[in-house]
Amino acid sequence: MANNFESGTLNGFSSTTGGTGTTEVSSDQFHSGTCSAHVHATADLGSVANLSTPLPAGTATAYADGWFNITQAGVVGNNVPYLRFFSGSIRVADIYRFNDNGQLWLRVTAPDGASVFTRLTTTSITLNAWHHVAMRTTANGAASTVEVWFDGAQVYSSNQVVSAATTLDRVQLGAEHNRQMGDTYVDDLVIKASPRAAATPSIRSAADVLAVGSDGTLWNYPATGQGSLGARQKIGAGWAGLAKGFITDWNSDGTHDVIAQWKDGRLSFYAGRPEGGFVAARAIGTGWGGYHITVGDWRTADQFPGILAYDASGTLWYYGNSAGASLSPRIKTGSGWGGLYLTMTDFDQDGAQDLLAKRSDGSLILYRSTGTGGFVSGARPTVGTGWNSISSITAVEGFTTGSSGLITQLTDGRLAHYPFSRGTWGARTIIGTGWSTFNVLR
Repeated sequence: MANNFESGTLNGFSSTTGGTGTTEVSSDQFHSGTCSAHVHATADLGSVANLSTPLPAGTATAYADGWFNITQAGVVGNNVPYLRFFSGSIRVADIYRFNDNGQLWLRVTAPDGASVFTRLTTTSITLNAWHHVAMRTTANGAASTVEVWFDGAQVYSSNQVVSAATTLDRVQLGAEHNRQMGDTYVDDLVIKASPRAAATPSIRSAADVLAVGSDGTLWNYPATGQGSLGARQKIGAGWAGLAKGFITDWNSDGTHDVIAQWKDGRLSFYAGRPEGGFVAARAIGTGWGGYHITVGDWRTADQFPGILAYDASGTLWYYGNSAGASLSPRIKTGSGWGGLYLTMTDFDQDGAQDLLAKRSDGSLILYRSTGTGGFVSGARPTVGTGWNSISSITAVEGFTTGSSGLITQLTDGRLAHYPFSRGTWGARTIIGTGWSTFNVLR
């Protein structure tokens, strides 16, 4: 809704008045054009005046932006409102000029009904002058968001505002109380509303690229499905101690999770939430500092993914995950694996996960699996050379429509996609640069 009141009407607003209170379109004051809305209330008994505009059902976020000129303040101890956001009878949040000193204040209604006050400016707001005021409110219970701008500067922003409201149903100009004296002119007003965004997990697809920055921030670079990455999104902090991370659906609930191998040897499971974020870390192991790990559906009959890892002696072990949470007793799977960089993926696309092993000479060797925990006997074909310029390999699905492939981090900081189909490589594409300082999850 937008109204500059040049039509001479209060279209889009419901007017509430009583006693000496009035609402009207006036030509006495204006920011642009020749008129504005005027909300007038006095200190007389029963005097009340406000304008409100309804918001669509299910509105979670509302934004209001306009020019305000308070020409007459009220009595000491009261205030003159600019914008008020409501959810039913709950005045979720509002900003006002405090009559005692002219400062701008924010008031939020806590779940117990108490008012929580925050001073937004220390100087007095001048009367008989136009000021640009904007406010955005998102009702989200204990994690509600309020942002306020005054004369072009942001004076408040928090996404941890505690409220009982989860939706908004109207925006109001003026007070709902009797004898709340004030004269306010409003012009060039815009009010926008939007429903709550559909809940999405932090890791949206098996092709997303997760990476930890040098400051410990965990970022998701969502795959577009068309061979590129979208704008990154912060999904965590405090990850500077990560040695290696692995993306998998560890509990097979349809939401991607993270297995974290920390520099101090801990192994942790972070269950992804369908609505975004992660459940608090669950410890699933210690003493893993000397292990090289790859994660995936190594045994096709297992309900949950597991871990293949070799220890300092080069012995390869399989750690099952029988309950979608902790590790099962390990099973010896091979020996002589020391020094190899392992990536689990179904390279020949026969339905069973294989191992791609990168050697120190840059060759990439394929170890086909049986799908039951062992390897297909026979020759181990070399499926690539020159891979010693690659420092990290992540198996992905759907980076382009219907594709399988690897996302690789090159030592020069480039990020590349290597698609494959039934054991044959497609053309490599470079999808990013400047990744040298990132720890890319696998």
